[in-house]
Amino acid sequence: MRKRFIIALLTVSVLGLTGCTAVNRSKGVFVDTLIVSKGAIVKEVRVAGGVEAVDHEEIRIDPGLKVLKLHVSENQVIDKGQVLVELDSDDAAIQLEKVEINLEQLQQEMKELKEPETVSGRQAVVNRLTKAEIIYKSLERKLSEQSEKVKEAQVLFGGGGLSENDYKAQISIRDDISEQLIEAEVDLINARNEYQDYDINKIMKIQEKMRQIAAVNADRKSLVKKLEDSIVKSSIAGKVVQLSFKEGRMTDEKSTIRVFDTTGYIFKASVIQEDAVLIKKGQTAVIRLKGLDREYDGVVADIKPFAVMDQTSASRTPKVELELEFRSKDESLTVGFDAEADIMVGKVSEILAIPREALRKDRDGQSIVYVVEAGRVKAHSVTTGLFDDYYVEVKSGISEGQLILSNPPEELKDGDLVRYEQR
Repeated sequence: MRKRFIIALLTVSVLGLTGCTAVNRSKGVFVDTLIVSKGAIVKEVRVAGGVEAVDHEEIRIDPGLKVLKLHVSENQVIDKGQVLVELDSDDAAIQLEKVEINLEQLQQEMKELKEPETVSGRQAVVNRLTKAEIIYKSLERKLSEQSEKVKEAQVLFGGGGLSENDYKAQISIRDDISEQLIEAEVDLINARNEYQDYDINKIMKIQEKMRQIAAVNADRKSLVKKLEDSIVKSSIAGKVVQLSFKEGRMTDEKSTIRVFDTTGYIFKASVIQEDAVLIKKGQTAVIRLKGLDREYDGVVADIKPFAVMDQTSASRTPKVELELEFRSKDESLTVGFDAEADIMVGKVSEILAIPREALRKDRDGQSIVYVVEAGRVKAHSVTTGLFDDYYVEVKSGISEGQLILSNPPEELKDGDLVRYEQR
């Protein structure tokens, strides 16, 4: 990413000619000098990005639907809530009708489970238990009575007072009653179990019915949405920039409607971390469309609080996404255009500014400037401030009007003789 830096109002007096590369300490070395004066430094960060709409909507249409009617065309300006297209919804309407009938039936069954209107609830279970108990006791009594009759018939048969057939008939009646009693006992056990499990079974049935109702409701909700979606509307005002299907045709996986809000534009870009730390909301910028002689005023509207790696670039430098808001616009602005912007990240006026080449570092890493005093150079430690590619602000260490070396040779040392052209 390139940077552009501006230096304004900086007046320097350059005296002398380019010096020798070797230092002759007995005669002095020719050097370039300048007189320190005041000026201004404007620092900018240049970023590359693209033009986007302030808002947009992308509507994807389900495949396999017939387009009944198109209400708009590409490049048409539309209002918020305007109908864009009508899709065939007959199949969904039929399915919804079936689902609602099923839902009504399930709800009626649930009501019957909770508040039975017939004797099919708890009372029916009680009635079945009572009936089973009566039958069992009745058969138990009959079996006892018939067993006594068998004993009497046995005595008569032994004394010759009863035929063998009659005696066997009494035994057969007893055995039949005994079998009936066994069956009645099974019915009684089942009735008692049903009575004991009634509340648990009822809860389980209610829970199962609730699950069925929930599933049908989900189907109904999906179908209702499908019917609503058959009338496609825009949720924003703007321009239709893409309409990828035709009236009377079936939709497919690529069927899409895109609407851009063209009432405003933003410039979006990613900036390397070294520049991102300098950019703040509210900073002004100049935005230019690539290849066109157009400039627009802008302002930093948003800068993300995190950095990410650009997966489309070979660079592994973290970048931060930012947005600039266009403060001016014209008919040349179009979504998708490549652009670049110069963001003003710093500005100082009426300060001492010197070329960055005038700075050197001493052994301790302190910035120094060589001041010419009586034909010799004197190293002055300086405190620097804002800088660009060419100039740097000096906050302390030298004064306005002092003569300094504009690009001191590396071999030069504190106290060396120097020569420079007087003008």
